[in-house]
Amino acid sequence: MTSTTSTSRPVRATPTTAPDVAREWGVDLARGVAIISMFVAHTAPTAGPGGVLMLSEYLTFPLFALLVGAGVELGARRTRVWEHGAASLVRAAALLLAGWLLAKAGAWIVIVLAPLGLLTLLCWAVSRLPSWGVALVGLGAGLVAPWSIEASRSTVSELALAQETGRLWWFELLVSAYYPQAVLLLVGCAGILVTRLLVPRDGRPASWPTTGVVIGASGAVFLALAALHLTGRTEIVAYRTTWPEELFVTAFAVGVFAVCLVVARARLVRQVLAPLAWVGAMTLTVYVLHVGWLAWWVRGLHPGVSDDAWSNVIGMSVAALLLATLWRLLRAPRPWSRGPLEGVVGLAVQLATAGVRDRRAAPEPE
Repeated sequence: MTSTTSTSRPVRATPTTAPDVAREWGVDLARGVAIISMFVAHTAPTAGPGGVLMLSEYLTFPLFALLVGAGVELGARRTRVWEHGAASLVRAAALLLAGWLLAKAGAWIVIVLAPLGLLTLLCWAVSRLPSWGVALVGLGAGLVAPWSIEASRSTVSELALAQETGRLWWFELLVSAYYPQAVLLLVGCAGILVTRLLVPRDGRPASWPTTGVVIGASGAVFLALAALHLTGRTEIVAYRTTWPEELFVTAFAVGVFAVCLVVARARLVRQVLAPLAWVGAMTLTVYVLHVGWLAWWVRGLHPGVSDDAWSNVIGMSVAALLLATLWRLLRAPRPWSRGPLEGVVGLAVQLATAGVRDRRAAPEPE
C-alpha cells in the first residue's frame, strides 16, 4: 500500500517546512474530529435524523486508533529506534495511568485511554516493519478479533462474578467487548500504512491520484457495506466485532483521516478550522476534562440522571474549542504549547529520550 518501505534506521528530522506544518495540522484536525465525534457518541440523546448521529459510534474509537498508528509512524521518522521506543513507552504509561484513574471517576462511559496505551507500544513495534509486514499484522489481527471475543466471554464472566475488578481491567486491555485490542491493532496498522502513502518521507504532499484512490477506495467500501446493511444483506452493529463491522469502521476512519489531510492543504480552510485542530492538539487534556465533567454530572450535579443531553454535546464542544483557543493565545513554550497534560507527557518524553540517547552515546568501558 505504499511507495516507500520502512528502514531499520529512520530518517532524522529536517527543519520544518510548509508541507510539514500542513501535514501535522491535518493530523491534529483528525484528532479534533475524533473528539467531537466522541462527545456525540457519549452524550447525544437521540440518533438524529435518519440515525446519522449513530455514525459517531462507528467512527470515534477507530479514528483514535488510526491516529495512534499515524502518530507512531511519524515519530519513527524523527528519532532512532530506541529513542522512539522510550518515547512510546512513556506515552503508553501515561495513557495506561490516565485510563486506570479515570475508570474510577464514575462516569457512565467506557474509557479508551488504557487500550490506546497498549496499542501505542504495539504500533511502535509494527512501525519498524516494511509495509507488507504491517499489512500482514493488521490482517491477522482483524481475522482473529471475532474469535478472541468469543473465546474470552467465559473468562470475563468468571472475573466479573468473582468481583476481581483489577484482573478484569487488565484482561480487558486485550479483549474488551467495546475496544478489543485486535481491532485497535487492525486500525492502527491501517493508520501506519495510510500515513506512509499520504504523508511521504520527503515532506511533499502526496500526489492527487494517490490521495484520490485512498479516499475513493475507503468511500466505496464504506458505502457498499452501508448499503448491504440497510438492505438487510449483512448486519453491522457497533462494538459487535464482526468482520463486516471491522471493515466498515476501518474504511470510515481511513476516509475521514485522508479528507483531513486534504483539507490541510487549503490555507483558507485551515484558518476557519484552526480551533478544531487546536482541540486535536490537546486531545489528552480535553479527554480527561470531559470524563471529569460527565462523572460530576451523574454523581454530583444530577445524581442518577443520564448524561445524554444536547447541553452536554454542545457545551463540551464549545468549551473544548474555547479552551484550546485560549491556550494557544498563551503561547506556551514547548512542550507545553499543545496543552497542559500534553506538556507533562512531553516533558517526560524528553527526559526519557535524553536518557536513552546519553546511554547509547556513552563510550564502552575498557
